[in-house]
Amino acid sequence: MSIKKDIAEVHSQTAIEGVSGLQEDHGIEPGEVEAIEVETYERVNFIMGGGAGDKHDVRTREPADHSLPYVLSVVLLDGQVIPPQYEMARILADDVQGLLLRVKISCAPDLTARYPGESPVRIKITMKDSAAYTKEKSSCEGFPATPMSWESVRAKFDTLCEVHTRAGLRGTR
Repeated sequence: MSIKKDIAEVHSQTAIEGVSGLQEDHGIEPGEVEAIEVETYERVNFIMGGGAGDKHDVRTREPADHSLPYVLSVVLLDGQVIPPQYEMARILADDVQGLLLRVKISCAPDLTARYPGESPVRIKITMKDSAAYTKEKSSCEGFPATPMSWESVRAKFDTLCEVHTRAGLRGTR
């Protein structure tokens, strides 16, 4: 069983976590990103990368949720992928629309061979000053091989419910 940490298609989770990790490790400023290249397994490429149509033309919520370029761009810009990232104003904002055009997704046979035991990705973020940062991940928090901690599940619950409930109903003070 998988529990998605971010509010995006399940196959995007490792890439989201990888991009977030690169940003945290290297202090990446989204406005300085020249290109984001993601190699992944065939299923991700088909569903979210362009194998079943262009994933750079994102104008509504459903295509946003199923666009790896969109979710990677918005996580770089906002640090999260939760309901506010699917509001129309956010989807259509110039910063996310400009950045998602610089995301390239490709399928790597060696990564496809590792799925479904893993959810692997290779990520390269190239900056406008030519610096490049890379990361390879085999899975993400929430994948069966790396389950989410109770603290992470609870944090997700609170994040999603706090706008709709008071703390006492959520069992917090």
